[in-house]
Amino acid sequence: MKNLFDLTGKVAIVTGASSGLGVDFAKALANQGANIAIVARREEKLKEVQKEIEEIGVTCRHYVCDVMKTEQIKSAVEQVEKDMQCLFGKEL
Repeated sequence: MKNLFDLTGKVAIVTGASSGLGVDFAKALANQGANIAIVARREEKLKEVQKEIEEIGVTCRHYVCDVMKTEQIKSAVEQVEKDMQCLFGKEL
């Protein structure tokens, strides 16, 4: 569904983004213009999804993280903030 709402310039963090609904959600947000940070445990799968999302025309970065581990969540979010600030020159 194109142009349902405009997320251009926004960043979305999607967990479980190496397969299934996580991939679908990430692509749906990308189709609305959001830049995407995809998070999951399987890096090889994340790399594949990242390529697919970048083909949509938005920025996508992947982060390996087990969302059952609080420290990994904190670390991933901090890295997303740093990366996106570097890419877009503004705080999230």
